[in-house]
Amino acid sequence: MYLNHTLELTMTLDADKFSKQLTRVSNQTEYLDDDKLIDQSLLPKGLLVTYHDKQYKKKIQLTVYPNAILNDDEPGKNNAEKLVHKLEKRVAGYFDSSYQLNDFNLKKLILTTGIDVGNRDNVAAYLKVLQRIGKVKGFSPSNNERLDDKICFCLEGNSNGIDFYVYDLEDLIRWKAKEADDGQKRLKSIADKSKGILRVEVHLTEAKAVRAYANHTVASEQIAALTESQILLPKFGRSGTHR
Repeated sequence: MYLNHTLELTMTLDADKFSKQLTRVSNQTEYLDDDKLIDQSLLPKGLLVTYHDKQYKKKIQLTVYPNAILNDDEPGKNNAEKLVHKLEKRVAGYFDSSYQLNDFNLKKLILTTGIDVGNRDNVAAYLKVLQRIGKVKGFSPSNNERLDDKICFCLEGNSNGIDFYVYDLEDLIRWKAKEADDGQKRLKSIADKSKGILRVEVHLTEAKAVRAYANHTVASEQIAALTESQILLPKFGRSGTHR
């Protein structure tokens, strides 16, 4: 089994400080939409920086990909320490030491794994069983714009800041391939390798949920605690694994 996780951290700045930082990296950023810019310069090293330039709220978001930051280090007791140390250096370096990792708040964690159940029929059978569950205490059925209702089971936490998705990975990738302007051949190849994979995602979507699971309030300590918990070690076996 392969567990892949993503972290999202945010920091709110006043207009002057936000403008100063955005000006400093203006040659590295590109617009996603009218009020959102991204800087992908550190993406190969596991860090995506997004600038939310809204009229009344200026926010910088860090999307962290721990597996890329650890650079395929083998799992072990020092992974949490290595991850935090590398991330602290990367954040400080990017902001020229004006801002540090702990200036940000850990707002979101996405945990993803793929379960090989053999074939598409088994994937469909598992999803039908889950869809029959209906109500789950503390959660409500939800829809996800990425997913066809027929090939997924989605729950949204009523007040606990936790979302849950189970879906047919092959169908999702084939849908993306149809929508893609380029890279269709690559996506179709990935889809072929994803047959029989039941993809599961758990999202901690609010700071209170992150605090509850990490039992810390500072970003570096939260990341260390979540990484040290065995469910979030980046790799613990490769045979039959899928991203």
